[in-house]
Amino acid sequence: MTNTTATKTIVPVIVAGDPSLTSTTEQLVALGAAGAKLVAISVPFSDPVGDGPVIQAADVRALAAGTNLPGIFTAIEAARTKTQVPLQLTIYANLAYKYGDEKFAKKCASLGVTDVLVLDLPGQEDDPLPGALAAAGVNLVTVVTTNSLGHVAPIVAAAKNYIFVMPIPGSGPEATAAQLQQLVPEIRQHTDLPVIAEIGLPITPVPAPILDQVDGVYLDTIFPAVAAEADQDAPAKLQAAFKQLQG
Repeated sequence: MTNTTATKTIVPVIVAGDPSLTSTTEQLVALGAAGAKLVAISVPFSDPVGDGPVIQAADVRALAAGTNLPGIFTAIEAARTKTQVPLQLTIYANLAYKYGDEKFAKKCASLGVTDVLVLDLPGQEDDPLPGALAAAGVNLVTVVTTNSLGHVAPIVAAAKNYIFVMPIPGSGPEATAAQLQQLVPEIRQHTDLPVIAEIGLPITPVPAPILDQVDGVYLDTIFPAVAAEADQDAPAKLQAAFKQLQG
């Protein structure tokens, strides 16, 4: 197996507001300058069931710093004066509902948020948020999990940009690779879109048995862990970590 992250799309995940919203702006600029093709911004406690201890700790720090959705939008707006890196926002559905579906979607579009990931939004149900995002030209990320086996086709039928594959939270390297071996071939039968897998492993390099199966990796633990150690030096440390992974 010869694949490395140098041949893959690396999606760094940062937790908005950790350690501050000012740092979030600087982190986005730093990762854009490092060559990231997409940066994922996690709104605190967007996936409370699936988040591991590293993300949970980052969420707590962010909330303690006063992070909220309007503040996150302000941080992104500030970053836009220095970088045009595509952004994906991960959010809990109720926050978008409270903000207002159409208002939320239009705000995302105005800030260059190309994709929104809502992990607690049931698929194939009548809900106002997907329509609002579509009308604003923002992609609602298509999610495939182990529960999707056998009926991937209808899930990916209207997908855009990429397919987000989410192994069972807490899976180790071997279990993650085994789940991808089941999911990815079925996905490839029904779409040519890139497959990006969430990798909740605080280890580098990303194991080759995982990399060999996908087009990109969504690293939701590595970068928050670096930020936790770096604190106010987080932007520079995240940039260095991304460059090291990219090779």
